[in-house]
Amino acid sequence: MDIMKELKSIKSIEMSEEMKERILKNINKVMKEDGVKTSKRNEELIEKRQ
Repeated sequence: MDIMKELKSIKSIEMSEEMKERILKNINKVMKEDGVKTSKRNEELIEKRQ
């Protein structure tokens, strides 16, 4: 999923600013959680190599 395309489509949709804020916060939260999972997985792989 191309997040920038998603954000542009969200911006083009007519909706309240409050709804846009909520959606953007959710996207950021998911991205952070994915980032944490990815970095943990990388740490595990590095440990296995050593």
